[in-house]
Amino acid sequence: MINSLKQWISEVEAMGELKRLSGVSEVLEMGALTLLAQEKGGGQSPALLFENVPGYAPDYRVLASPFHSNRRIALSRGIGAAESKQERVKDVNCRAEDSP
Repeated sequence: MINSLKQWISEVEAMGELKRLSGVSEVLEMGALTLLAQEKGGGQSPALLFENVPGYAPDYRVLASPFHSNRRIALSRGIGAAESKQERVKDVNCRAEDSP
């Protein structure tokens, strides 16, 4: 089970589904690169972690497209990535019924 964003980023990077980008401006460039990655990825683009953003503190980071792949959705939900779409929908429905 994932307990923090830091742990999630580490897991996604180990899966090969995270791209780190450094020195990218937040004015238009982040959005454009995110859009290009999503279009190229065809529904399975990598998560993008923008670091060392010009004009911001060194520890300021931006995460884009965290849920733009079935594997990352499964990781975040704590379910198996190999499950079918029907099984994932069933899991979501069961969890929704169990919530207060």
